[in-house]
Formats: sequence, structure tokens, C-alpha cells
Amino acid sequence: LRMTLKDYSRAIAAYDDALHDDPKDWHANLARARAFTAADLHTRAIEAYTRCISLRPDNAEPYEEMGGVYEKRGFLDKAISYYEKALSRDPKPQIYLSIADCYAHQKNTTKAIFTLSQAKTRLPRADYDVRLGEIYQSLGDPKRAVQAWEEALKTDPQRQDVRLRLAMLYDQLGRRSDTDRMFQELMKKYPGSPIVH
Repeated sequence: LRMTLKDYSRAIAAYDDALHDDPKDWHANLARARAFTAADLHTRAIEAYTRCISLRPDNAEPYEEMGGVYEKRGFLDKAISYYEKALSRDPKPQIYLSIADCYAHQKNTTKAIFTLSQAKTRLPRADYDVRLGEIYQSLGDPKRAVQAWEEALKTDPQRQDVRLRLAMLYDQLGRRSDTDRMFQELMKKYPGSPIVH
């Protein structure tokens, strides 16, 4: 289901009505900020997240969400700053991953890998290796991406998404027998899928 700008406008109007009655309703303020984000109204989203922060400065959510808005707009240093504020309030793995992604977009391999390694103990091993491969791929290092994704597949052989990524990367690297092997395994698992035929 895809929402339109009109749907977001209705949602925002409903949150505005709720906030008229109780301007300090943190949940309504956060939902309103998220609606602005979803509608790509970034300036209004930032204003709304700032309001949420003023109401509950110790809550990580608005900092993380504001980091996401800045990341989406390409202001990566500012995004990292807000993600780090969120991280200081709630050290959840997703925030580390978001920071690592920002560093990868900045082509800062050392910081991207270091930040990802901080989430390593909090993530399933295969998820860590998948993300590591994504970082290497975004940095233009397909050989290391292959190594990370092969490791992910060893850890969790049921990860068909990794198998597909490997097949495409093997093909890009000219590793035809590996490409064929991966696609054959995918065809066994998904015999009618147009993606693997």
C-alpha cells in the first residue's frame, strides 16, 4: 500500500488536531514528525523532531529519526551527529548501521568498518557479514564484498538474498561457474521465479 501526499496531509492534519488539544503529547508529536518525513517535508520534519527532543531529551527516537532526515538530504556529518546522540541514549545495532552507512557514503572505509564492528556482537553474524559486504560494495571493493557475503552464506545457508547478490557479483567479476552455481541453487529454491530464469 502506497500513501500519497494527500494521505500524509490528512495524517498531519489529524496530528495537528490532536496536538491542539494537548501540545505536549510526545507520541502525537513524534507521529507528526514521521508523517512529515514520509511526505518528504524535511524542514517541517526537523522542526517537529526538535519539538520531540525538547519534550523528551533523553529519548533516542527523535535523534535517530532526525539523523535519517539529514542522511536522506545528503548532510552526512549532521546525520552522524544526530545518530551519535541517539546512540548515547540507546545503543541499538540499527543506529550503528546507520552511522556506518554514512561513513561508507563518505568513502571513509576505516570509520565505516570500525562503526560496523561495534554492532557486531549485537547482530546475528550473517546480518553483520551482509552489511559488511554492502559497505565494501558501496566502496567499490567487490572482492571483499564477495568474501563477506560468502561468510554470511556459510553462517546462514538459507539467506537466498545473499545468494542472489553473490550470483550478480560473481557475474560482474567474470566468475561464470560460481554465477551458474548460485543461480542453479536459486532455481531449486524458487523454480517459478522470473528473477532467476
